[in-house]
Amino acid sequence: MKNMPLSHIDYLIDFCKKTNTKLIMRVNIESGTPEDAAGLVEYMNEKVKFRVDYWELGNEPYGAWDKAYTTPKEYAQLIKRYAKTMKKIDPTIKIGAAWGGRYYDKIKWDQTIIKEAADYIDFVSYHWYPNHTNRTHKVNGRIHPTPQEIMANAMEIPNIIKRFNRIVGKYAPHRKGKIEFTFLEWDGAWDAPSSDPNPPYAKGIVQWSLANAIFYADSLGQFAANGVTVSTQYSFQECMFGLIRGWDPAEGWGGKPWDKKTIRPKAFAIKIFSEYFGDIFIESKVENSPTYYKSQDWWPSSYTGKVPYVTCYASKFKDKNKLGIILINKHSDKDFDLDIVIKGKISGNADIWILTGPTLMSQNDGSPETVKIKKLPSIKITNRFKYTLPAHSIVAMEIVEKRNL
Repeated sequence: MKNMPLSHIDYLIDFCKKTNTKLIMRVNIESGTPEDAAGLVEYMNEKVKFRVDYWELGNEPYGAWDKAYTTPKEYAQLIKRYAKTMKKIDPTIKIGAAWGGRYYDKIKWDQTIIKEAADYIDFVSYHWYPNHTNRTHKVNGRIHPTPQEIMANAMEIPNIIKRFNRIVGKYAPHRKGKIEFTFLEWDGAWDAPSSDPNPPYAKGIVQWSLANAIFYADSLGQFAANGVTVSTQYSFQECMFGLIRGWDPAEGWGGKPWDKKTIRPKAFAIKIFSEYFGDIFIESKVENSPTYYKSQDWWPSSYTGKVPYVTCYASKFKDKNKLGIILINKHSDKDFDLDIVIKGKISGNADIWILTGPTLMSQNDGSPETVKIKKLPSIKITNRFKYTLPAHSIVAMEIVEKRNL
């Protein structure tokens, strides 16, 4: 694959060093062996000394489309074999197992691997796509979900984590609190075309919209609130799911290379949290937010129930005397006047950034920078202040305080 240099491990290591990023390795269980996996652990952690902590066993072995498709009992035995062999090289690595979710309750996938292999599992990897409305799966004749359907599904994350804790508590209570939950693939929608090579590009794609960015922001906040330790984006560059457009045509699928200017709104949602949300999560609550109702979806990992238009996530920066607050407004056209209360003595300025666009359906494909992050004027605040949260927006506040927070 000469036109995809990141498929070569040494190129990938160099890329990570230049971008100050870490790797999570997915182990080839379809044609590889435990000894092959152990050899890769030795290469990464001892030979080239580019340490990898998280090692996921396979991709989606619970699904018939996966080349490593197997039964939950067989996968549980595989987990044991790989974990024992790989940890002989480095006993401190973390071994990850594929988590199926409620869709696979019919074969007891999650229940079986926890019951039979929990002692060998350090984290589970969940691939979460809570909305499947598209040309293949129409809903009420629609080939696209609504923005409200997409944004609502972040509220399902607490239920996902509660289910995980119930299963571990029932089948391996001695491992409760010792197995991490991760989302190593996820996206809010699945309605984009797999190939879209010619400008001005497809329109009306919820997957590429501001609404999906709001889903991402709420999901990242919910991950933090519910103890999720790791999440990764599938994929970095691709026509359908990518944070940026493009795919090298010499490799076959997806059309033209990146135009070097189109960045999807969901990438900016990740950036908001990466840059303006701190290391330490702080409990927060929103009172009296207006809501809308999300009806039951045909897909089992989607959310059903009331959805608050306004959500808030708060944090503190570990090495700085600074708070980071994310405010989200899911309403299509209504601003909300907020009365914000912070415990303690706060007096200073709040720096503010906003991610928004003309509408919830605004996208950057075909019109780059329609949805983008803007720096807003700073405001003076105390421990209680008022703020008007614009419609369909994600707002980040950094509050610097000279005294202890």
